[in-house]
Amino acid sequence: MDNRRKKEDLMYAEMETTSNLYKGKIIYKGMSKGYVGTTLFHLSDGQKVSISSLTRNYEFCNCDIESFLHIGDSIYKPRSSDSIYVYRGDRIYYFILGQEINNDKK
Repeated sequence: MDNRRKKEDLMYAEMETTSNLYKGKIIYKGMSKGYVGTTLFHLSDGQKVSISSLTRNYEFCNCDIESFLHIGDSIYKPRSSDSIYVYRGDRIYYFILGQEINNDKK
C-alpha cells in the first residue's frame, strides 16, 4: 500500500493543498488505490490532480464534488484560491475546496 501512495503522491497534485492554477476538461476520473476517499482526475492540459477533502455544495443533488464531477466537465481553479468552478453545458457550478456551502439547502 505504501508504494501506491508514493506513486500517487508523485503523479497527482492535491488540489486542496496547492496554490496552482487548474484549468481544463476532465478526461479521466478514478478512485485512488492508495488513499481511501480520494478521487483522481486527469485534465485535458495534462495535469493530474486529486481531491480528498470534504467539499460539498448542498445546492446540488450530488453535493460532494467527487460525486458531482464527471468526465467531460471543465473545471477552473484560480491560482492561490480555494474556489473551483465547474462548467457543464451552459451552466457554471461553484464549490469551495475543503468546505461545505449552502448547508441550509439540506
